[in-house]
Amino acid sequence: MSSTQNAAGVGVGVQEVPVVVKTPVPEGVYSVFIPWVEEWVTTAMVRKELGECGWGEIVKVDFIFSAHKRKHYKVYVHFKSVQDDVRAHLDSGKNVKVYYNGTYYWKVSKSQYVHNEKETKVDKKYELSE
Repeated sequence: MSSTQNAAGVGVGVQEVPVVVKTPVPEGVYSVFIPWVEEWVTTAMVRKELGECGWGEIVKVDFIFSAHKRKHYKVYVHFKSVQDDVRAHLDSGKNVKVYYNGTYYWKVSKSQYVHNEKETKVDKKYELSE
């Protein structure tokens, strides 16, 4: 904390507040990753298609926009739990093809996302007057 003086000559404390950036992954979930989903695909569609696979209860779906090569999304799906056979298959480093439209499919793998928590300073400051 640094000390400055206001117009009346009274010392005023200025403090920067650090913020810890938390992981976007819900606690206690099993996450899978779909590296390429077309722009027109919705959260409801991902929930429906993966829900019909019967792997387990979906807690959250995260879409990450990408413009690499052409516009699309990378999708992370977080399950409360996953069937043992599917989990073992994904944990071994293999993929699962989930067919969503005839011969079109999403390649699903275990998520390798690791969040690095960082402490960042917020630009907003506040003053404590005496």
